[in-house]
Amino acid sequence: MGSSHWGKYNYIYAYNEEEPDEEWTFLKDVKYVDDYAPKPNYFVVKPMDEEEALTKLESLYKNSGKKAVMFFIHGWNTDPYDNFRNMQKANEDSDYLVIPVMWNTYRGHSTYFDFRYDRVVTAPRAATQLVKLESFFSRVEQKKALLCHSMGCYITQFFASELDSNHPDTAANIFDIVFMVAPDVRYDIFNEYPIGSGPDKNECSSDTWNNPDLTERIPDCRSGGGRALVKLVKGGVDGTNKLRVFWNKNDYTGDVRWVRLNLDALHTWPLSTLALLDQGNESDRPPLLYFKDKVIFTRVDNVGNAHSYPFELIGSYNNEL
Repeated sequence: MGSSHWGKYNYIYAYNEEEPDEEWTFLKDVKYVDDYAPKPNYFVVKPMDEEEALTKLESLYKNSGKKAVMFFIHGWNTDPYDNFRNMQKANEDSDYLVIPVMWNTYRGHSTYFDFRYDRVVTAPRAATQLVKLESFFSRVEQKKALLCHSMGCYITQFFASELDSNHPDTAANIFDIVFMVAPDVRYDIFNEYPIGSGPDKNECSSDTWNNPDLTERIPDCRSGGGRALVKLVKGGVDGTNKLRVFWNKNDYTGDVRWVRLNLDALHTWPLSTLALLDQGNESDRPPLLYFKDKVIFTRVDNVGNAHSYPFELIGSYNNEL
């Protein structure tokens, strides 16, 4: 699956200024075209509607010999070609039929300092549009998992919060298993500092998360993300199934993130710039007791300072089936 605005390889968008609320689209028959330089490489795809997508998924699953379906939401600045290669490896090595959920921010290495813009604008809008696929996810009859990586987990958090806002009195209960790997979300998501706690804690106001002024909007200020994530998991609220978080204490991205979010002196970041990806459940804000039987934290100690290690954990995903 991917956003509906597909074009040349370096210009694939989940969000753009001309069409800010662009919807997601189901895609099939993805073909990579390695064009002659100086022409860019690109993908050729065909769109599907929801009914065709469900039929296609059922057929793929029956012929795959797999035990479950896994939807994968990648992280920030991910090259589409690399993402498809990862999917190929995951489908070869895992017990899951892995389906990529692609939100497109890749514009090359020169755009690394767009991190804050994509965090404030691109990712939340992609998540808001993803909510429109709630029906599709709910109608997938096979056992299904959701795997998110890095900022893809921020999209997952926002997706979960939107669902929770739409029906706050009931749990979404969409996925049998949810894996969050190197999650680029606020480090206190499972024990949030209250609004007005002060510098490096929480200096947000109640409307900061959706302020119409983009220079003042910080969607990370939205509260309740941890509880919303638990509700994504079938039986998550009562602890029958648990949300699974994998983190790396030495993840180099923690330092990069800190630098970027502290870079804008005119629009300072109103929360701690620490992230769950390298703080896990061992920070100065340990998870609330509420989450004790609902979230399993796993510190990954054998990947050095790596950040992109979601497909190094395939054995862990398989063990959950």
